[in-house]
Amino acid sequence: MHSYLKYTALFYFLNGLAMLVLPQFWYLHTPGAAETGPFNAHFVRDIGIAFVVSGCSLWFSMLQRGLENTALAWSAMAFLTGHALLHLVEMATMGMTTIDILRDFALIVLPIVFAVICLINIGTALTSSRRTPSIN
Repeated sequence: MHSYLKYTALFYFLNGLAMLVLPQFWYLHTPGAAETGPFNAHFVRDIGIAFVVSGCSLWFSMLQRGLENTALAWSAMAFLTGHALLHLVEMATMGMTTIDILRDFALIVLPIVFAVICLINIGTALTSSRRTPSIN
């Protein structure tokens, strides 16, 4: 669970960094991005900031096993989950092609579903370990 969340954090950090440093390259080479409208460097960079912050927050929340800062992780997930939910709404309402739906589901929605499951499991484990009395 920790490793998956760290790799997820790294992916979103690097994605955001690419959006900030190479917005037009990101726009032209990210599947589906060019289909959302004309290129706007400022807008791509704005969203890149959100991905960088979310990736960093998720990464730092997972640095120490057993001492995870789940509040920080959930705050990082707020943007990422909202982003995935937006794509689900668009899948249902925008008349997307099957290929576009499969792409967005596999690349945007599923990774966040797995991350949320991991965070729930970590939170449950931490809560259980706090309730379990230690035997000295």
